[in-house]
Amino acid sequence: MVETAEFEVEVNEFARFFEGHFPGDPVFPAVAQLVELVDRQARKRLRGLTHRYPSRVVRAKFEAPIRPNDRLRVQLRCEGEVTPQLRFMIEKVNGSDVVRVSSGLIEYGLVIQGDVGG
Repeated sequence: MVETAEFEVEVNEFARFFEGHFPGDPVFPAVAQLVELVDRQARKRLRGLTHRYPSRVVRAKFEAPIRPNDRLRVQLRCEGEVTPQLRFMIEKVNGSDVVRVSSGLIEYGLVIQGDVGG
C-alpha cells in the first residue's frame, strides 16, 4: 500500500520552537521538523500510520535553515504495511522559488492498540 500527502504551512504556526534557538538568529530545530512537520502530520494524514510510532530514523538530511515567516511545503509518502517506511521532503516556497530544507526516511514500528494517533 502506498499513501501520499502534501500540504503547505506557515512556519509562524510553530513560533514557540524558535524561542531560545538561537537568540538573534532564530532557526527551526531539526527535531521539531521531524516531530511536528513529519511524524505528527503523517500520523494525522496517512491511515497506515495512524496507530504507529517511529522506530528508527533511517536517513535524515538537513540542507537549509527554516526561519520565522517561511512558508513550507511538506511531502509525505508511506510505503509498506508490516514495517511502513515514510519518505519526507520539506521545501521552502517563496513564489516560484523553491529550496529543499530537509528530506529523509523514517521506519515505523508495531501498531499501538488504543492510540488515537496524534
